[in-house]
This record gives sequence, C-alpha cells and structure tokens, in this order.
Amino acid sequence: MFIFKKSTGTFNQTVNSSSSSATINIPHATFNDQGEYKCQFQIMLPNENFTTLFSDPVQLTVNFPRPSINIDPTGVISADQNVSIICSVTDQQGGGSFLFSKYPGTFSQTVNSSTSSANFYIPQITFEDEGWYRCLFKVRFSNEDFSTSFSDYVSLYIKGVLPKPNITVQPAGLVSWGQTASITCLITNGLKGSFNFTKTPGPFSLNVISSTNTATFQIPQVRLGNEGLYQCRFQRTILNEDFHTDFSDPVWLAVNLSTPTITLDPAGVAMWGQNVILTCSVSEGRAGGSFLFRRTAGLFSQTVSSSGNSATFLISQVGLRDEGLYQCQFQRRVSDQDFNTSLSDTVQLSVVLPKPNITLDPTGVAVIGQTVSISCSVSEGQVGGLFIFKKVPGSTTHVVNSSSSSVAFQIPQVSVVDEGSYQCQHQRRVFNQYLSTNLSDSILLTVNYPKPNITIEPRSVVMWGEDVNITCWFTVDIGGGSYIFTKSSGPFNQTVHSSSNSATLHIQQVSFEDEGVYQCKFQSTTSSTDFSDQAHLNLTVILPKPSIIMDPAGAVGFGQLVAITCSISTQYLGGSFTLEKTSASFYKTQLSSTNSSTFRFLEANSSHVGDYRCYYNKTLDHQTFISPLSDTVTISVIGG
Repeated sequence: MFIFKKSTGTFNQTVNSSSSSATINIPHATFNDQGEYKCQFQIMLPNENFTTLFSDPVQLTVNFPRPSINIDPTGVISADQNVSIICSVTDQQGGGSFLFSKYPGTFSQTVNSSTSSANFYIPQITFEDEGWYRCLFKVRFSNEDFSTSFSDYVSLYIKGVLPKPNITVQPAGLVSWGQTASITCLITNGLKGSFNFTKTPGPFSLNVISSTNTATFQIPQVRLGNEGLYQCRFQRTILNEDFHTDFSDPVWLAVNLSTPTITLDPAGVAMWGQNVILTCSVSEGRAGGSFLFRRTAGLFSQTVSSSGNSATFLISQVGLRDEGLYQCQFQRRVSDQDFNTSLSDTVQLSVVLPKPNITLDPTGVAVIGQTVSISCSVSEGQVGGLFIFKKVPGSTTHVVNSSSSSVAFQIPQVSVVDEGSYQCQHQRRVFNQYLSTNLSDSILLTVNYPKPNITIEPRSVVMWGEDVNITCWFTVDIGGGSYIFTKSSGPFNQTVHSSSNSATLHIQQVSFEDEGVYQCKFQSTTSSTDFSDQAHLNLTVILPKPSIIMDPAGAVGFGQLVAITCSISTQYLGGSFTLEKTSASFYKTQLSSTNSSTFRFLEANSSHVGDYRCYYNKTLDHQTFISPLSDTVTISVIGG
C-alpha cells in the first residue's frame, strides 16, 4: 500500500498496488493542488505492520495555459466600425484581470472580468487603432499573483475603402519663377506607407515612403515646366496584400514669372539733353525674351528683344516730353504658350536744366572803383532766355535777356556794398512752359580798398622850422574812415579821421625829430587797407653866405683901429661867426645873439696885413650847420 501526502493541507491518499509502484491522478489541477508531495510504503502482515520512511518531496507547480485572442467581427473591417478584441482562458481558471497590448507602440489596457474571458471594445475604429494585439491573464490566489504568458498576436487592420488624401501646395497661389515649391500629401491619422504623386500633363510620377501620415516633395527653383495639376494617393501593404486610396482632388501649381526690376541711369533726375538709359532685368535662369518698356502717362511703349535676362532702352538727349513714370514687363514664349510677367514697379524720370556756371572777373578780390564782370553760362542747346543774377545777403536781383548761352553782368566802380555771394539762374520758355534751372554754385566777390597814396608838402626836403603837411589819399571815393600815419623809426602812430577820400597830418615847425620814412593806411569799421608806399621827410638848414665889411675901408695908418663886421641874413640866430685869414693860420670865433659880429684890431701893424673872410656856424638839434665863406676884405697898413 502506498500513502501520498502533501506538505501543506490535509491531503492524504492511499493507493493499493500489487506492484512496486503506485500513481495518483489529479484531474483539472488548480492552484489548490500546488505544493510538495511525498509518499511512503506500508505492508501489513498478520501479526505486524511495516512502514517505510517518507520519500523525498516533489514539487507540483500549476501553470495557466496561454489565453486565446480573437477579433469580432471577423473578415473585412472598415473604418468607423465597432470592433471587439476578446481574450479567453479555460473555465477552470475563473475570473481575473485581462491585459491587452498593441504593437507597435506602448498601448496597454486592463479589463477586469469575473468570467474566463474579457472584451476590449473599440468603438468606431480608426487607423490609429490598427496594429498587432495580444493579451495575458492575471489572477490573485492565496495572496499570491499569478499570470499567464501572452497570447499569440492577432492583427487588426482596416481593409475597407481608404479615404482619399488631401494635397496642398506651398506657397499657396502663384509660385514665382525660381522659387522653391513644396507639394504635400496628407492622409488620415494612423496611416503610414507610400505616397504616389502625379502631374497632368506629362509623365511625371514620384513615390515617397513615409513613416507618418504625410509626405512632401520639393521642387527647387520652379520653372514653367513644373506647372500643372498635381494629385496624390496613398498605398500600403497589409499581410502581403496591397491597398491604395483613390487619387486626391487635384491642386494647380501655377508658375508666375517674377516681377522684373527697372532702373534708371542717371538715377532720379536727368539733365536736359543728357542721355538716359532704362534697364529692365529679370531673375537669372530666364534668359531670352522680349522686354516691354512703357510710360504710365501717354501712349509711349517700346519693345526690346534680348537673349539675356536684361535689356536696355536709350533715351538720347532727354527732354521735358520724356518726363514721367516708367515700367517694364518681360515676355517669353514657352511650349507654344506666351507668358508675361507683371509690370515692374515704377521709376520716376525727372528732367531739369543743368545749373549754369558763374565766373567772376577779376577772380576773387576786386579793388574799390574797379569794374567787375560776373558771367553766367549754360550748356549748349539752351541758347537764349533770361539770366537772373542774385546776391546774398540782400535782395539784389539783375535780369539780363540774351540770345546766346552766356551773358555778363558788369558792376562799374565796385564798392564795398557790392561784396557778397552771387548766384545765377537761367530761364527759358519751352513748349509754352517756363523752365528754370537750379541756381548756380555761389561765387564770392570780395572788395578791398586800394593801397593809398602819400605825399609831403611843400616838398620832401624842407627847412628846419617850416610847417609840413603829409597827406594820405585815394583816387576813388571810399567814404569816411580813419587814416593811420606811422613812421618807421620811433613809436610814432597818429590817426586822422576823415569823411572824404583823403586826410592830412599837419606838422608845425618841423624839427629833426620829425625826419623819417612815413606810411599811411585806411581803416573802416569792416576792413583796412595795406600800407601806402613810403614817403621820406628830410630836414635841412641852409645858411646863406655872410656879408663882410671893413672900417675904415682901404689902407689904414699904422696903429689905427680896424673893425671887420660879418653879418648873415637868417632866422637861425644865436650862432657863432668865425673870421679867418687866408694866408695864415689865424682865425677867431665870436658868439652872437644877433645876425652879426664885429672883429676889432686896436692898433694896426704889419702883422695884420692880409686878406680876411668869415662864415657863420649854428648848432640845431645837436647838429652843426656852417654857412659858405664870405667874400674877402684886405687890410693894408701905411707907415710904421
């Protein structure tokens, strides 16, 4: 007899066997049957029972079978249909939790059930619900969690009619020539596969594989050949079976030739008679075609063919009739079809007469009283009209009519009031319209005083003590001002005010201190002249030859008194007279406060015999002046 026991619980089962082994069967094992089992053998004899020890234990572990999974309904499933995914275990496993998961992705959903199956319900299925589903069963027994292995996978795919995709073009509307365009095909969320793009007309077809529900292909530098109707459709393979949508509604890719650029040379303002060039250019890559130039006002238009991407139009000798706003347009023919760009932006052409030139003669600085000529001239082709001269500051305006391209305006005997900046303007009548140039550049007229003249009266060499007049003067009328007299030696500086064109410096009773080199200059409240030339004032003292007489005249007796008187006619009194003997070294000097002096020989003798003469000596301002020698007188002695 064999006895089977379980280490936990009260299980005890005896099996009689006529052999050396015995077996127990546990039908429909459950978690209650899990545990360690052991056995022993027992034999019963008539008088005694014998029992073996228990065998080593053996572990019985109960595992759940994998659940089964299926989809309801079976067959073709369409979008928006209600779908149930059912996970089932054997009835003996009872109730618990059913875990549903999907591949690819991280989807997981738990459904509790009190029976041996659970239903994961998907209302109105979408493509995002597609995938491979599996499930497992969980249960808690005797405070212990048990779970089955995952079931097999079951595929859930929508196999009905797929919705057609949407197609879009970026940028929307017209795409400019050379721009990058993007065409995008978009299908319902959850789908991924390949997108097929087609274009009508043409054999264009392009497949783009995408891991999302959208695909885009780009057209860099769009050309006219890219124009057309584009469509797309979506395709995918499910379980080796291909499914594709209908084509999307078409979208039109229209290529717009980009607006050309127009430029003007010279920019903005052109001078009358100048050549002007209009240039129209388009983007690179569109070489060859026709360029249409037009003016917004009037009927002017000009077409220029070009094999490049730009063309020029020359307006020679531009005139007022050419003024206005200009635009251009590019035209070309592609595949027997004409394409035109939009008109360019406008560019303004304004025509002005060139400003005249103004010149001054003499250049720069003029002297008071001089004649000044201001000339205004314009370019050739502007012959005739009015020349207007303007002075700044002030409101002086002179208008000169001329039939030539230049005219001169003269200022005779210019004065300081004529100083200032001068400009000129040319005005003429063209097409019944007065057209004026801009003002010329300004030219500065500076008026200086002439260098004054200086004279000395009565003469440059005067007698000491005389009155002298030094006059500073101009040959032209300069108005009033100050005349400044200077002398080269010493600190002499004297100003004489005058309201005329001259001034006189009066020097009474000149002395040698007044000798020197004199100059003068004129000064007004606004400017001053250069110094005049030099005028030399020299002083001198001229003494006349003195007279000499002897008393008595003729021969004198021995021992007689002889008197010789020397006199001079001069205003320089207070000098000295000297009497000398021509044949000897005799001389005698006598001071005199008058104009004469008498030399006396008290007793004439032979030593006095001889010829006598005299001269006058005067010292003025530390300078000594000597008169010429007088005539001679002779002393003759009789007797003795």
